[in-house]
Amino acid sequence: MSETTPLTLTVELSLYPLTEDYIPPIREFIAWLQEAPDVHVETDPTATIVHGEYHAVYALLERTMREARERFGPVVFVSKFIPGHQLK
Repeated sequence: MSETTPLTLTVELSLYPLTEDYIPPIREFIAWLQEAPDVHVETDPTATIVHGEYHAVYALLERTMREARERFGPVVFVSKFIPGHQLK
């Protein structure tokens, strides 16, 4: 990889709020991710894919994961980090 090519990062992420009414927190978390102008976000029934420049993705996840904990209480995140992966 050349030094002029930014490192990309793809993260597959699932949020599990530890509450009976878990759907609203999941929807709100996804909306936060989708507000970020510098990353690409896709959703499917079991996970959300976040893709973009390495530092932008990490900064977004750090902020939104902390916000989810503060707003929703106990939560579990399950993730896969794939550095350098390009979406098709």
